[in-house]
Amino acid sequence: MSISYPLTLPSVGIRTVRFRPVTVVGVSRSPFTFQHQNQVHAGQAWVADVVLRAMARAEAEAWIATLLALNGKQGTFLLGDPAGKNPRGSGSGSPVVSGAGQAGQTLSTSGWTASAQGVLLKGDWIQLGGTGSPVTPKRIHRVLNDVNADGGGLATIDIWPRLRESPLNGSAVVLTNTVGTFMLDSNEMPYEVEPGPMYSIDFGAIEDLRT
Repeated sequence: MSISYPLTLPSVGIRTVRFRPVTVVGVSRSPFTFQHQNQVHAGQAWVADVVLRAMARAEAEAWIATLLALNGKQGTFLLGDPAGKNPRGSGSGSPVVSGAGQAGQTLSTSGWTASAQGVLLKGDWIQLGGTGSPVTPKRIHRVLNDVNADGGGLATIDIWPRLRESPLNGSAVVLTNTVGTFMLDSNEMPYEVEPGPMYSIDFGAIEDLRT
């Protein structure tokens, strides 16, 4: 049986996920007046540090095998916020992308319950992608402002990071159990074994942004 990416991580064992959103903003500062100019670039990415709780061999082996199957930076896997599986907003309706060719840091959507307030709240996650031909990676975005639907069930969402690819018109806006497509940030896949035996595993991840 061949390995098919992206892999799904084992369902148990994660102790912490430290998300480190990274953006590219250049700063040119005068050494004489300290006045500066900013140059905002397109680069934005989710970076994460994943730490697993100490575990016995029965649980650890599934994680070790998954990491080895990634073969360093070759493979991809799905990762989301363990504490953010459900939105704080109502999520009322069946939201979809409204309009082709979208770009930037706003997303036009439709399919919400008409005139519903607080369908999404600041900090909620949405997932896009995983569709098309070829299939695009799954992308996770944070909602930057509270979102209300208008009388026609339309809503515009401010998001971070900006859109990687233009999502397909009519494709689903996923609100629960959101995950993005990530890759390891290193070709090393270390783990520690202590008497017991107990295993300690941690790894770094970054969004898969390969073209």
